[in-house]
Amino acid sequence: MGGTTAKASAVEDGRVVLKSSGDFFDIPLNLDLPLLRSIALGGGSVARVAEGQVILGPDSMGAAPGPVCYGLGGRSATVTDAFVAAGFVSPTAFLGGKRVLDVDKARTALEKQVGKPLGISADEAAQAVVEAAWDAVAQLARETAEEVGWDPSECGVYAYGGNGPLFVTAVADRLGARSARFFRYGHVYSAFGSAISDVVHVYESAVTAGVSVGQAADRLAGEARRDLRGEGFDPSRADLHWEIRSDGHTVRGEGDHPSVILASIEGEPALLRLTARYPLPASQRGGPRGGAAGAGRAFRRPPVTVRHRRAPSDLPRGVSRGQHDRGAAAGRRRFLHLAGHRRRVPDDGHAR
Repeated sequence: MGGTTAKASAVEDGRVVLKSSGDFFDIPLNLDLPLLRSIALGGGSVARVAEGQVILGPDSMGAAPGPVCYGLGGRSATVTDAFVAAGFVSPTAFLGGKRVLDVDKARTALEKQVGKPLGISADEAAQAVVEAAWDAVAQLARETAEEVGWDPSECGVYAYGGNGPLFVTAVADRLGARSARFFRYGHVYSAFGSAISDVVHVYESAVTAGVSVGQAADRLAGEARRDLRGEGFDPSRADLHWEIRSDGHTVRGEGDHPSVILASIEGEPALLRLTARYPLPASQRGGPRGGAAGAGRAFRRPPVTVRHRRAPSDLPRGVSRGQHDRGAAAGRRRFLHLAGHRRRVPDDGHAR
């Protein structure tokens, strides 16, 4: 949960759940994609009343001029104004105390835009906006869990982003989730995660008449080495992970060539996928640490690149991986993942 958008995904046994198809700006894609749902709701979302109901967004005040409480010229009450007026955000702790938020301006805007149309006080208006925001994000998380086939009550909720801590316990409560967690450095998890991730390139090729698996593998491996070399990395240090699919069967393995796993595929190969991963040295994976020793530490990381290629483009139908092998095994660790920005929490990372 950030300033403009709330996102929900699903992670099982340490891996992001994928779906075998999706759409991008209403363009259908037959491509493995992370399960990700989002709504136009964040701290800067404008609050108003329509037909007796509190409506949030999709328009946002952004960071400039931002919420009314920022005192930078914003005139429309926002979700952040509601959290400040309701006492969930300290007006004197913003930006480490470098800026004091104007609670009175937030209350005035909320009373005008929400309170008067509903016939309630400024305090009640602030709480109504907060509850509407919690309900919307909980519904987003619930739909995400249901799309995977999970019972939300069997999940744990993990939250990050600037507004993650303000939402995680309320969302978990509405879902009946078994646990809720947020993190000391959750406000920078998106940026930090990108900075410490391995460099990964993903290539795919249909295996058609006249093109053998070996030929396709040689071409994809050549492209991977070329791309890594062009980015300044040593291709010989890259790990090559192969996946071969036929109609209803998938085999995986790693090495310079997929010939070892080819013998175990059932049916005619239809799709070959190569994931070339350049791992960062262990010394570059250290995260920020608390205390003076970790203050002001600079992090230098290679760039992160993720590419999806499909060549040729006319993939045969029926070769994309379904989700039949996900979520079925009892006892697997599951949690919903809510995206966003920051909050300081106990070292154990638990929200109770």
